[in-house]
Amino acid sequence: MLPRNIDEIKVKDLQHLIDESFLEMKTLEYKQELPGNSDGNKKEFLSDISSFANSNGGDLIYGIREEDHYPKELVGVEVADVDEEIRRLEGMIRDGIRPRIPNISIRQIEISDDKYVFLFRIPKSWLNPHMVIYKGSSRFFARAFNGKYQLDVDQLRSAFTLSESKISRIKEFVQTRLSEILSNNYPLPMNKFPKIILHIVPLSSTELQMPDNFNVLGTTSFRPLFSLGSNPAYTADGFISYSPGQNGNPSRGYVLVFRNGVIEAVSSFISSYEKEQALQITRLEEGIIDGIKQYARIFKMLKLEPPAYIFVHLIGVKGLVRPRSDSFIDIDSIPIQKDFIALPSVELLNYEIVSDEECENLASILKLPFDALANSVGLPGSIRYDQ
Repeated sequence: MLPRNIDEIKVKDLQHLIDESFLEMKTLEYKQELPGNSDGNKKEFLSDISSFANSNGGDLIYGIREEDHYPKELVGVEVADVDEEIRRLEGMIRDGIRPRIPNISIRQIEISDDKYVFLFRIPKSWLNPHMVIYKGSSRFFARAFNGKYQLDVDQLRSAFTLSESKISRIKEFVQTRLSEILSNNYPLPMNKFPKIILHIVPLSSTELQMPDNFNVLGTTSFRPLFSLGSNPAYTADGFISYSPGQNGNPSRGYVLVFRNGVIEAVSSFISSYEKEQALQITRLEEGIIDGIKQYARIFKMLKLEPPAYIFVHLIGVKGLVRPRSDSFIDIDSIPIQKDFIALPSVELLNYEIVSDEECENLASILKLPFDALANSVGLPGSIRYDQ
């Protein structure tokens, strides 16, 4: 992989590979022509892409002639419509590999009139193994120093076992944190009111001690759920941003970024001055959405790859009822009979949540936990969604 941000790579960087005879390796491969539309071309392209994702990631460069794995000439690829070509290639990747590989970057670099080098940067995927499914194929590929190879049965079994082990470690981490919280072992004194607990756990956290740029958190700002301001501090566990209690009272909430990248946000959503002891469904939904959008930026800052898993729990909610609001359908509300509620977990595949479409996608993946939240006070589902 080229040691430079993909957006910063220029023609001189590509020529440097040739001048220095930079040998192909596990994370770098050269190809002269872009894949055509034949079945064989497409399967070869998809096997190349998936092999990088199933290994350590890397750069796949089209437009460089190679001999015996050494780059010889910057020839480029003649393309009439670059945007259309990129859409074709993206469509092949999207439809031909399962599960989908997140965060593949494609960059075209013009070297002369109508001639380009196409650079694919494929991250190591934490969702591996990825399978090529084009035309009924069901093959898995990985990479070694001499190129890609097809995984055999034993290697596949090992890959799936490792993937399942990562999920188990994530669930174990969340359960450990919940036990600490239920035992009132917070990182700082918290008030006694009902609380929401939001965990966002990157799959990469199962193998990460601490991101190289973890200290960048000290230069940014993020808030606990439902908070307009906060105080930041480093702790033994990582970096915390918390709402200080007024007049010496305990805190209303905090968000803690553990050193392995896991985010834990705990906040009260009811105050002593509120007369109606209700489960504030709409406020909770908005708080969860705002929190995920806000905290996903932390993952981008720390350069953590998707996916991440979202867990939402409520504590201290026994006896709460449906809010009295015209927004809700007119049915009887049964008080919550449990003090602890676990909502269904969901998977977050994209940390870029800015555009309307990205926000809509976030809301759509949260439908299952939001419906469960509404169910807890007798509603058939969240009013956020239509048919």
